[in-house]
Amino acid sequence: MNELVETKVCTVCLQPYPLGSFGKHRAGKLGLRAACKTCHAVSVAQWRAKNPEVIRATKAAYYVAHAEEIRAYLALHREDRLAKKRAHDLARVEEERARRARYRAANREKIRAQQATYHAKNTDKAQARLHARRARLRGAVSEHVILKELFARDKGICGICKARVFWHARDPFMRPSHDHIVPISKGGDNTYANAQLAHRRCNVARGNRGAAQLRMSA
Repeated sequence: MNELVETKVCTVCLQPYPLGSFGKHRAGKLGLRAACKTCHAVSVAQWRAKNPEVIRATKAAYYVAHAEEIRAYLALHREDRLAKKRAHDLARVEEERARRARYRAANREKIRAQQATYHAKNTDKAQARLHARRARLRGAVSEHVILKELFARDKGICGICKARVFWHARDPFMRPSHDHIVPISKGGDNTYANAQLAHRRCNVARGNRGAAQLRMSA
């Protein structure tokens, strides 16, 4: 007799279930629903799919009627919401880093080819990024020094040999380059104040030596 009392038959699937498998009414009615929780969830999902406009209108009316309560609740739990958002963003950042690492590992040759093509078409920007990265790794002050702007500022004169620099010289080593007055390896910054125009040949010959050392070796 007790077993009959502790079970109930669902009116949808017609299967007997324990009483804990039936939800309670929320509209002021007493007792348990006629459908089990699984069947009730399916029917609710079907109704929601068929009545999106009714759901939107109901939500909008609720927000208008309880605007002050909602604002108070959000203000009270602001720190909790921000903490959850930060944790969520951090998880997404780590996930994105892992995804990029997997992509780079699986497409090394493709990435190298793309980088080579970009560097060939955008030599000026590629060199600026390279110098900025070297400076950041050494903890130096860094900004993007654009070679064309450096060429215009120094009026096309090499800061090392004081000769004219030609942008489209036949000899690649006579073309312009970005030279650091105080080398980054010696504590110099990657800024316009610490930059000068130079022939590639003069820049390579100087290396990481200062101007005084270069004169002595010459």
